[in-house]
Amino acid sequence: MQAMIRRNKLLLLTLMSFVLVMAVGCSSDNNSSDFIRDSKLTYQVKIPDVLIQSITDKVKVDKIEVTITNKEDSQDIQTETVTAEEGQHLEPIISVEFNELARNATYKIEATAFDIDDKAKNEYPVFRGNSEILVSGEVTDEIKLKLTEASNLVVNLDNIPSEATSGKVILQGANNIEADIDLENNKADFSGSTISANYYDLVIKLDDNTKKYGGIYILPGRISNTEVIDLSGASNDLGEIKVIWAEAPEAPSNLVGEESNSEAVLEWQGDAVKYQIYRGTSEISTSFLAETSNLNYTDSSVTPGETYYYAVRAVTAEGLVSDFTSLVPVEIPGNGPVVTQDFNNLRIYQVFVGTFLDGDGRENFPAVWGNDDAYGDLDGVIEALDYIKGLGMNAVWLTPVFESNGNDKLDATGYFAQDYFNVDDNWGGNDKLKQLIDEAHAKGLYVFLDGVFGHHKGSVRPSPTGKTPAGGNDPVDYPGSLEFYKEVATWWIEEFEVDGWRLDQAYQVATGPHDGDYYQDKNYWVDIRRAVEEVCEQRKTRGEEWGTLGYMVAEIWDGGGESILKNAYTGYNGEKALLSAFDFPTRYKLVQTLAVEESGAGNNGDASALNWGFTSPDKIDGVYPNMFLDNHDLLRFGDLMQRGGIGEYWKRYKAAMSFVAAYTGPITIYYGDEWGAERKGYINDGDINQVHDDNCARSTGKISGFSTNEESMLDYTKSLMKIRSEHPALWRGKRENLIASGHQYADLKSDPDGSEQIVYLLNTGTTQTTIQVNVGGNGLKDLLTGEIISGSGSYSIPVDGLTGRFLLVQ
Repeated sequence: MQAMIRRNKLLLLTLMSFVLVMAVGCSSDNNSSDFIRDSKLTYQVKIPDVLIQSITDKVKVDKIEVTITNKEDSQDIQTETVTAEEGQHLEPIISVEFNELARNATYKIEATAFDIDDKAKNEYPVFRGNSEILVSGEVTDEIKLKLTEASNLVVNLDNIPSEATSGKVILQGANNIEADIDLENNKADFSGSTISANYYDLVIKLDDNTKKYGGIYILPGRISNTEVIDLSGASNDLGEIKVIWAEAPEAPSNLVGEESNSEAVLEWQGDAVKYQIYRGTSEISTSFLAETSNLNYTDSSVTPGETYYYAVRAVTAEGLVSDFTSLVPVEIPGNGPVVTQDFNNLRIYQVFVGTFLDGDGRENFPAVWGNDDAYGDLDGVIEALDYIKGLGMNAVWLTPVFESNGNDKLDATGYFAQDYFNVDDNWGGNDKLKQLIDEAHAKGLYVFLDGVFGHHKGSVRPSPTGKTPAGGNDPVDYPGSLEFYKEVATWWIEEFEVDGWRLDQAYQVATGPHDGDYYQDKNYWVDIRRAVEEVCEQRKTRGEEWGTLGYMVAEIWDGGGESILKNAYTGYNGEKALLSAFDFPTRYKLVQTLAVEESGAGNNGDASALNWGFTSPDKIDGVYPNMFLDNHDLLRFGDLMQRGGIGEYWKRYKAAMSFVAAYTGPITIYYGDEWGAERKGYINDGDINQVHDDNCARSTGKISGFSTNEESMLDYTKSLMKIRSEHPALWRGKRENLIASGHQYADLKSDPDGSEQIVYLLNTGTTQTTIQVNVGGNGLKDLLTGEIISGSGSYSIPVDGLTGRFLLVQ
């Protein structure tokens, strides 16, 4: 676009910076060489407003190009480009990723934003910036991109008076810029001058005669030539142009928020004509909520038990906006079933019903995938309730028990139901489940069912109110299936007093992507969660003791955390979808550190990997990730040690269990892990006929007849559950990592009410080490052994190889 001569125009321009936010994450590896290429760089670009009224309305950004170059290896260079679709412009926030970066290398970052002319398709670089970043561990950085300068401006003139001997063209602005007139070629060339994008008064001076010729807009990134200016009609009064500049307003100050009468009340200071309020349920993202001309706002559309994050920005009469304030959290007290302490304090015992225990002596299903010789049933679970309670657990999760209308191995898993409102007779039927739930409740145990709300066997029987799921059978379609599955989720709570749901393949009810697949048009877990919370609250109001918790935990098999964030936690209209999901990222780091993962990859005890698990993308405020060691779809921890050819079997099992016990949030123990189970004879896929990695863990359970080593492991697990139940700092404490390096790991767990602090230490190596911590206090007490460690704030603590310690600050 050429710079133009314009008269009597109104100019509104605000120059704002792009902010480029980058996150660099290094995956763990057992080789820390600089040549390892396993790092990933992700950044977000926020596109600000640049308003130039009467010329382009807004400077649009149609393309972003980012280049990263390894400073030590100029051949290591990558460029990523994001371009808007035809006829559109880039969204306010875009993301770009770089993969396979060298570890421990410094990269130079260069970013350019382009405005593409709609007709000529010329690309104008409107913003530029650069930075450097060291790729090591997890790193964040910012790049502020500045508006580019115009270049090579030429002002063309005509009818220059013959008597003129010299002349200048002057751009009058904050700083005057001038160029001599070339009288032979009738032009003034500003090549080599730095001309910031701006509006300038255009002044022409011939000898001592000064004439004004109005104004000129210098737009960012343009190589500009003016239209020919005819000097024959010049006079001093031609160019008086009224110019109004509207700078971006200052952000509001002193934003405060508090809860009052179950509402969020916000107040701030500022002098703008109006303000926009944004809200989110995490610190990662917010969305527009409301606009007001007041210096306060009351948000009544909040959910009890949630924490909301608010930001405010100022808006001028012309529509220019300020930066956002810092986020302010407001916690809305729960008056319903969503009690976060209850969630965090859950110690769940998972039972794969078909293989756990045979309690009725019948064959039940003839076989199940992964085990042809197990005939588990609900009677077996009832028989084990005292054992589960004695272990120190306070909840039981049953894999699906609904009617499958078949007897093959897939039916025996329960994960492809045909009747969601009746229990399969192979497991004992509805009456047997009611007996199990009643007896569990009598012992103080919650009972969670396994909800498969994204797929089924087909030909599903209607609900009691005549509803059925819509679409195909794997996956189903939403919203057509929504009312059916809401009825499933609430019916079992009302009729059988179940206390919550484990949610199989939860991404099928959300938008995706998961493994590259997209599912529904929005995240319908918001709606199902609301329905569950509502019925639980009604039961609580009626004075019911059970069926009031409403715990819902998503299974989304994702070691990186992005799919968990998007499908389990990210809802719509500022609400979270669900409040809990299994912590696959931390689970993978744990098994890689103390054994290997299913692929055989490990990290030789690198304790730093454990800390990474707590910083994966799914770790946001207001949610309650559920930690576990393995489950019915993964290899048991014992089999992972065998696959890796790693010794110290029992010490490693105990070390892994200690890490689970030290976790803030709900935890789940898969049956058999409490006594160190493994699948005998299975190391690699296919070692046992028709047994594979995704069903190997479905070994036959037991609650007696333990070997000496198994009994020792069982006693250790009981001790861990006991100290966890007695010390809230372990299950609800704020975690502060003290050390995560080499084979040393240390966390300080502080209870929110200030009543206690506990230091958790883990030696991931095989030989004794001494871990130094400075945590205050007058000494430390080992909660497992009773040992007192003297000191006055700073301590040197010996930790045996492959051992966890729990030390109460005195």
